[in-house]
Amino acid sequence: MPDCRLCPRQCGAARAVSAGVCHMGSAVRVARAAPHYGEEPCISGERGSGAVFFAGCPLGCVYCQNYALSRGRIGETVSVERLAAIFAGHHTLLDDDDLFDAANDRLLTEQCTAEWAWHQVLMELSQQYRQLDDPYLQARYIDIEDILQRTLRHLQGVQERVPTPGEPTIIIADNIYPSTVLQLDASFVKGLCLRDGSEQAHGAIIARAAGIAWLSQQGEALNSVQPGETIVLDMRHQRLIRD
Repeated sequence: MPDCRLCPRQCGAARAVSAGVCHMGSAVRVARAAPHYGEEPCISGERGSGAVFFAGCPLGCVYCQNYALSRGRIGETVSVERLAAIFAGHHTLLDDDDLFDAANDRLLTEQCTAEWAWHQVLMELSQQYRQLDDPYLQARYIDIEDILQRTLRHLQGVQERVPTPGEPTIIIADNIYPSTVLQLDASFVKGLCLRDGSEQAHGAIIARAAGIAWLSQQGEALNSVQPGETIVLDMRHQRLIRD
């Protein structure tokens, strides 16, 4: 990574040689990977939420409550394979007994399909996230709905249709799932412009890391935009400019 531009600091550090503003070099350092019990009940539940705390941070807050982590003073350097194994372990959190039992209860009491029961249970969980006061945690609702849609497609045997433009394109949508952003070709998809969405969503983090502009909360300003129309995303002023 000879010229790091991953975060808004845009420090340009050659992290293979020296640390950037985030205090990190090119290696991944994990400070903690374990169940986390410090979030709202709908997130942590009774068994904790899967959490990976990375060392390093570009913010430089004077009164950081995780100073040892943010300055990179503690943590273990892990390989890409080891990090993948950590996240694979988090995948087992989908086997949540409470969610499974709730879906089973609906199947028995409402005599409905598995798809309908799962949809109802996860949408209720999504609503709990939407009602949280913390904007960062509130933005996690889209992750729940992402899991919902992926499992529904699996149950129904339906393939996901990912946009595959053949020329530089800005995609306009109400919102977009993080797993969909991960599959976009950044050589053609240059921006995502959303009626809803959040700058703190995981999709936004993935998009910025891939070099895809992310502009959310544009609402009715997108209603009259036509397919093929030339537009510009003004990221400095967080607005859409039409030619």
